[in-house]
Amino acid sequence: MLRKFLTHMSLMKNPIAWYRFQIQRRVVGVYNRQKMAQKNVRKINKKESDYHQLIDKEDLTLLENFKSEGYICLTDILTAQEVKDINDYLEHQKMFDSYRLDLGEFDKNHVPLETHVGNFNSNVMINCPHIFYLANHPKILSLVTGYLGCKPTINNILGWRSFVINAEPEHPQNYHRDVDDWKLVKLFLYLTDVDMDSGPHYYIKGSAYNDKCTEIRRFTDDEIESAFGKETVVPHTGLKGTIILEDTYGVHKGAVPKSQDRSLIQIVYSLHPLPYSPIRPVKSLNGVINGEKFDKYINRVYIKQ
Repeated sequence: MLRKFLTHMSLMKNPIAWYRFQIQRRVVGVYNRQKMAQKNVRKINKKESDYHQLIDKEDLTLLENFKSEGYICLTDILTAQEVKDINDYLEHQKMFDSYRLDLGEFDKNHVPLETHVGNFNSNVMINCPHIFYLANHPKILSLVTGYLGCKPTINNILGWRSFVINAEPEHPQNYHRDVDDWKLVKLFLYLTDVDMDSGPHYYIKGSAYNDKCTEIRRFTDDEIESAFGKETVVPHTGLKGTIILEDTYGVHKGAVPKSQDRSLIQIVYSLHPLPYSPIRPVKSLNGVINGEKFDKYINRVYIKQ
C-alpha cells in the first residue's frame, strides 16, 4: 500500500489535470470514448484552427494505414549518430523503479534484484540530446496530428530500460489499454536492437476500435488471444532507431526481455496536458536545438515561450 501511495503521489504533479484524468477514465467503450474525443477535438480546433498545415499530403497513405491498424512503424526519423548520442547520454544516468520508489536511484551496474524496469527521471529526459527535435519532427507531427484530428499536446517524455529477469511479467508487461486521455498517440523509440527474445512491444491490431476487453485492468495472453485471435497479435521487433507510433487505447504490452535488456524512449501526444506532466514549462526555447522555432501550443507543457 505504501509503495502504491508513493507512486501515485509522484505522478500527481497537476491536481486539475489529475481530476480530469480520473473523470475520463470512468467512460468505457469505444463509441463513448470516441464521441467524447471528437467533442474535445472540436474545442481545440476552434482555438488552433491551423492544424491542417502540419499534415503533409505525402503522409496520407501512411496515415490511412495508421488509422486502420492503430499503429505504424518508421525507420527513417533519426540518424544512427543521433541514436548513438542519445544512448551515450543515457548510459551514465541514474534510474529508479517507479513501482518501488523506496529502492532509490541506481545505475545499470547496480540494479535491484526485484526491479523489472528502470526509469530515467524527468530532468534527465528533458535534457536528452535530440529529444525535442524528435518530438517535433515534421513527419511525426504530420502523422500524429492527422490521427488525432487536431494539434497534439506533447506530454510525458519518458525513457526506461527493461531488464532481463527471471520473473513473471508485472504491471505494463501485461496486456492493457491506456486511458490517459480521450485520445492519444504514443511514440516508442527503440534504443537497442529488439528481437523476439529481447522484450518486443506487442500490439493487438485494430483493438483501438474494438469493444472487447475495455475494462481498466491487466489481461493475460490467453484472455487477449481468445478475445481477438492470435492473428491480431503484432510483436514489434526492429533495429535501434525504430519508431512505433501507436494509439495505446488499443491493447498492448511490453514483454519481459529474455536475452538482453531493452531500452527505449516514449513521448505521449494527447489532447490535453496530463496529470504527470510538468505544471509549468521547464525548458527554455533558446536552449532547444539552436533556438529552432517550435509550435507554441504543441510544446506549451515543456517549453517556455
